[in-house]
Amino acid sequence: MKLFFDLDGPLLDVSHRYFRVHSDIVRELGGSPGEESEFWKSKRARRSVKEILAAPGKTSVDVALYQKLWLERIEDEKYLKSDKLQPDVLDYLQPLLNEYELSLMTLRQRPDLVRAQLERFDLKRRFEHILIGDPATPSGWQTKSQLIRSVSAVTGGNWIIGDTEVDIRAGKALGMTTVGVLCGIRDRDCLEKENPDFILGGIDELKSLVSRRQT
Repeated sequence: MKLFFDLDGPLLDVSHRYFRVHSDIVRELGGSPGEESEFWKSKRARRSVKEILAAPGKTSVDVALYQKLWLERIEDEKYLKSDKLQPDVLDYLQPLLNEYELSLMTLRQRPDLVRAQLERFDLKRRFEHILIGDPATPSGWQTKSQLIRSVSAVTGGNWIIGDTEVDIRAGKALGMTTVGVLCGIRDRDCLEKENPDFILGGIDELKSLVSRRQT
């Protein structure tokens, strides 16, 4: 059995990077970024950029310019340094690695910077495949489906572990068991709307779940 993990959210805590980018842009455009906790709550609830920027206490910010600057900066090395591993994630991966084939997937603009991050966090050697797709494609879930297909001709029976609708939709399209985790960029309400097979707090709960489903 193969397990496919999304990188940002399930394995990496990207919340500080997202807020730093947001905060710097908003300040440059003459606005007030607000509190990190409120920003992250809004992102996890999948509120639009327009809604986030229109929150009480913020001055008017050009939404189109904000979005342009966001895309330019969200993968800048300066901000990537804010990412960190989810707590004890390497310890939770090890027992899975002993029994299953693990693959990593992500949609990033800069594959070179992704690979540098994986080296820095000692993640690269733990995965059979590192799958990196273009986030600029119209449909992220289709891109992830294609990435998975590129290394697994038979997808039924495999599992996908992610934190957004993109991961869940990709897995469903391929007949995979879908697992949404709550440690990433979507909250429970958003994940429940996608109707994954399971919703977990994080990958610390994954080993026991997989083991139960195999018995």
